[in-house]
Amino acid sequence: MAVAPRRTRRRPVSPLLVLAILISCVAWVLYLRLTDQELRGPFGLFGPVTEVAAESGNPVNEISGPREGMVRVMISAREIPAYARVTRDDLFDARRSRFAFIDLDPEFVETNGILVGTEPIVGRVMARPKAPGFPFTEKNFLPEGTRPGLAGGIPPGKRAIRVETELVQGIIGLKPGDRFDLLAARSFKPVDTQRLIGDRSGSFSSQRARATARVDVVVQGGVVISGVETRMIPTYTTSLTAGGITRTRPVQEMVIALDPEEVAPLMAALELESGLTCVARSGHPDDPEASLTPGLSETSVGGGDALTPSGYEGTGYSIIETMAGDERTFTAVPRAQQGEDR
Repeated sequence: MAVAPRRTRRRPVSPLLVLAILISCVAWVLYLRLTDQELRGPFGLFGPVTEVAAESGNPVNEISGPREGMVRVMISAREIPAYARVTRDDLFDARRSRFAFIDLDPEFVETNGILVGTEPIVGRVMARPKAPGFPFTEKNFLPEGTRPGLAGGIPPGKRAIRVETELVQGIIGLKPGDRFDLLAARSFKPVDTQRLIGDRSGSFSSQRARATARVDVVVQGGVVISGVETRMIPTYTTSLTAGGITRTRPVQEMVIALDPEEVAPLMAALELESGLTCVARSGHPDDPEASLTPGLSETSVGGGDALTPSGYEGTGYSIIETMAGDERTFTAVPRAQQGEDR
């Protein structure tokens, strides 16, 4: 007796798989519509579908000219940082595969000095950050020929230096372009002058050894070039068990611009760990730039003159301050008189 061949049953398609494919297709179409992209196949498997407008007979994705009576100007397609050179990529909208532009009234363009075309825009260096979707004016750029990068933001005749914000009190919060002054303060603790100079006559009053403070203005009219930036610096430690260990710690810094003759006094104040304080200047346009912040001493920080606190001027002695770690000591040294051998 012959046995009939066994038929293999075809497995039915799972309804869950069909539902998943359907949901994926709907989600893909919604994504293209929400992002204003052309209707095309997923993963680029199919070419773009070109729709034809019934009233004009032109493809929908074709860029038409400006509207009647309007002027077409370029706008930023993405955020452009300060001191960066503008390229064509900054004006090209990758989502729509075309340059970013907007049509404006000619009178509005002329009144606000809006630049038309790409020639006066591409290659220029930004003076400040530019948000996406805004047209360009000459005020947005630094003078022609300016180098891109941080050096382009330094005003002519100035020098730039990077300082740690923890060493300058009150500098956090200032933005690029803000002006300020830097003051260095040093305090002097009361010292018994009679004990130092070995005078037991009691002719010197204890009030002459009062605590005093010295304030020097080391920077006048400084300018913030770059705001607070955090970077990691390496630190190296050693231990008996683990040996040498290299770690990193965050440091907040700002870049400021100052006059060339102010660089050395500022470096001396940082080296001496003087109490640096930032005094912000007014941002009003009528604020006089020539106004100066007076200090309490004419001797600059780090100068060659010996520091003599008030109360020691008439004693015939100079007070030499010595610092060893956290310990501060004062030593009285007789001053050489005129005609005496030094």
